[in-house]
Amino acid sequence: MPLSQAAREIGVDEKQAWVLFDDFNARNVSAAFAELEWE
Repeated sequence: MPLSQAAREIGVDEKQAWVLFDDFNARNVSAAFAELEWE
């Protein structure tokens, strides 16, 4: 899955429970990818 697609899709089920989802989710996905990439 490309990172751009992952940023749109990962965590979507949490959107209703997280007020700042639209502001931070894509950044969090990108940061997690970068962390996993170095492992």
